[in-house]
Amino acid sequence: MNILDVDPGEVFERFKNTDKLSALFKMQRELMKGFGMTDSIVLETRKGQEEFRRFVYYIIEELIEGANLLKIRPWTRTEVTVDKMHVYEELIDALMFMIELFIKLGIDEKKLFELFARKYLVNMFRIRSNY
Repeated sequence: MNILDVDPGEVFERFKNTDKLSALFKMQRELMKGFGMTDSIVLETRKGQEEFRRFVYYIIEELIEGANLLKIRPWTRTEVTVDKMHVYEELIDALMFMIELFIKLGIDEKKLFELFARKYLVNMFRIRSNY
């Protein structure tokens, strides 16, 4: 089964009045609960650092799976079609692991927005200052 085998209409209806970032976090928490996963990583411990690293590897693995679906190689001379939905599915797999990692680190959607805003401001400064 893959993302083409399901209709997201039920999920769209369920979260129609919810901001989308909050909906993503809520859905990931439901998946974590369904799989019986704990929701905390303590970075100050060896175990926490090992689990953090494991999740980073999961994310990288999904991104590589998506990249490996691309058909263009340095030696390719013609354009080749690609299964975009399969590529998108691998990107979503990576995003799901990323959201799960945020949850396990205690970063909710509000904190993520704050952290993103802070990094956005740093990057805007870099643009303005020709960093």
